[in-house]
Amino acid sequence: MTAFVEKPTYFISNKINAGVYLLNLSVLDRIPERFCMIEKEIFPQMAQEGGLFSLPLKNNFWFDIGKPEDYLLGQAAYLKFYSITPSNPHVGNVMVDASSAIEEGCKIGPNVVIGPNVTVKKGTRLKDCTIVGNTVIGQNSYIENSIISWRCKIGSWVRI
Repeated sequence: MTAFVEKPTYFISNKINAGVYLLNLSVLDRIPERFCMIEKEIFPQMAQEGGLFSLPLKNNFWFDIGKPEDYLLGQAAYLKFYSITPSNPHVGNVMVDASSAIEEGCKIGPNVVIGPNVTVKKGTRLKDCTIVGNTVIGQNSYIENSIISWRCKIGSWVRI
């Protein structure tokens, strides 16, 4: 990539800046200790230096996930677009990492993503949410329209 222009005022390319960034930790050293938009200040410089790369999407699927509620909408669209529908006992489009454990009597879905090493205790209901890795959710809890971060411990009989 030779140039990076965020929100150009005239046509430059048929490509847009959308997706997830995978950055080397050294990029943090470039960010000043003040408000900074990396798309306008850091990425253009990296592109000029030959240190910025892109991976074009092959299927034209993208979704703006700049806010948590948009992330959950995007997640649901992703699961539907790729028709990720598990077998019972889950409901609707659900993605569960193989290293996670879901105990008996849980109802998972629709539109749920469960990351690695998550434990969901018995009787829990998850709907329209993301549970990131290494999290434990206590029994008989109810989580909807939420993003639960890494290494969280949710108690029993909790409603989120």
